[in-house]
Amino acid sequence: MRIGFLREGVIHPQGTDQTVATHRIIFKNQNGVPIEVRFGHVTGVALTDPTLNTDDRVKNAKAKVTYFKNEMRLYLFYGGTLLADKLANRSMTTIFDENGHEEIFAKANATHKAEDGSISYKVQKGFAGQAAAPMPNEFDRGAYLEGRFAEPLEGIVHSGLEEKNKFGNLFLIADGYSEGDLQPNGFVKPEAKPRHLTFLRTAPFAESGAITLFHEGVPIDSFKVTYNPALGLDPARYSREGAQRTQIAPAFIDDATRGWVIRYTTHDVTENGRSIRFSVYRLDGRLDSEVHAGLFLRDHVDRVHFNAMGLPYRTDEIEGLRPSITDDTLIGTETGTHPHKFHYTFFIEGRPGFFWVWDRDVNERFEMMKLIRDNDFVNGPQITDRSQQQIVVPEAVAQNVAERGGKLYFLGRPIREKRDRYTTILREEPEGNVFQKTGTYFKVYLFNIKENSFFHNASNNPDGIFLPTLVILGSTIFIVLPLALLMMRGVVVGMRVGLRVFVASPNQIRNALSPLSRVPQNPPAPVAPSSGRLQLQQNIGDFNFLPHFIDYLERHNLQMIRRLCSATFPSGDLSSGKAPALAGF
Repeated sequence: MRIGFLREGVIHPQGTDQTVATHRIIFKNQNGVPIEVRFGHVTGVALTDPTLNTDDRVKNAKAKVTYFKNEMRLYLFYGGTLLADKLANRSMTTIFDENGHEEIFAKANATHKAEDGSISYKVQKGFAGQAAAPMPNEFDRGAYLEGRFAEPLEGIVHSGLEEKNKFGNLFLIADGYSEGDLQPNGFVKPEAKPRHLTFLRTAPFAESGAITLFHEGVPIDSFKVTYNPALGLDPARYSREGAQRTQIAPAFIDDATRGWVIRYTTHDVTENGRSIRFSVYRLDGRLDSEVHAGLFLRDHVDRVHFNAMGLPYRTDEIEGLRPSITDDTLIGTETGTHPHKFHYTFFIEGRPGFFWVWDRDVNERFEMMKLIRDNDFVNGPQITDRSQQQIVVPEAVAQNVAERGGKLYFLGRPIREKRDRYTTILREEPEGNVFQKTGTYFKVYLFNIKENSFFHNASNNPDGIFLPTLVILGSTIFIVLPLALLMMRGVVVGMRVGLRVFVASPNQIRNALSPLSRVPQNPPAPVAPSSGRLQLQQNIGDFNFLPHFIDYLERHNLQMIRRLCSATFPSGDLSSGKAPALAGF
């Protein structure tokens, strides 16, 4: 026997006049224990249905159930010592795609209850595979999923440890595990240590609106830190000041297709997350989208959309917004979006947790690199608009897709990057001490990376790579190389000038300027026309790189002599030529 009822909640966010409606359908068995929870929202059609405007609460509830759109379902299985506390020891989560097809998304086991009432469990999320059998009817679905619990997911996106408080609200996520920490079934080993901890604050507070967020399990804020074995898993022992990522200031947005979503202001200091400005989540906790902003006047402001499994599938450029040059804020007002890239996930067969995400550019603006990359001079499988966005393939296929750029991930953490098919792998994040990291670098970069590199493509398809290579070499020879030579010449000249000034001693400087300080008391004897300049050049020696300065000194010396002549011949008129002429000037 199954008994179902609609749970309807209302959130009044603090400082706003919004009313956020939440809906869940909960089924219990004959013992009153929850066995299925359906997450979703009532579609906008329900607001115009006349059956919802009656005073009959039962009719209203039935109408809302009719218009309820399933987004995620949680199936609970009981057994062992936790049955007495009505706590499930295992669970299975399914999601619905845009066509309404239900597929396995996550599973959890090894549930443990602490003395304070909190529970911890292992969880893994990912792709069940394109060959998954269709779901049976509603009544047999729970037993069917329990029988499939032992089957590993074909593509694992996340595997780690989570904890919920005694009220059922998630407050801890432990992740960042290494490849050796996974068991064959996809769960982490009991002795495995995480790399990162994320703490979510959901406890009730006195502020208006916070208590309703608590009842709906919506975090007020969160912060992510590096795990310290000495501090354990207690959030009180970690400081927010050194957090890698913080998410604050929740704001609710009424999305036309997903219902209400919640947006957090995000600050991330890691290399792969520092561009994130906002993170948007569905009310069931799944990531919906992120807003990224790079460098001022260089990068666009992008919005990355994630599918039901939390994988990126599309990136749009946001018009009207640009990054600030002084801080992490955005300047301007969003006026629209247009497609920039589509993303395709290739799970590696036989390697749980590893997957490549490849990009396909759809930006219509002309760019030289886009012309080079998006042509037919490629070998191997090519991504098109008809390609599957999630697929499980052998490793050789996954890493050799002839595309515009991609990243290799392990459990959602990027470890390698390839910007295009003409360059080799650009970055890896090896683990261990400095010696182990150095060994991994040489092992990967010098010995293991052969596929999808320039020389590999040139040797296997010389005709297809000829034109792009010719364009790149021609640009280098006729544009980059001349500019580099000009810059080199400027550097050399600057170094010569700086060296001359640096090696000149104070005595040399005084000797060079001493003729100007010795003003004769009597009229100077006539000198040869060129002797003054030769003497001055000889005196200044190390300053001969400044000929204009020499001319200045000559003119200054001439003025001094004229003033001397005026003092010696006060009755003379130099301007009329009555005074004796000065030879040599």
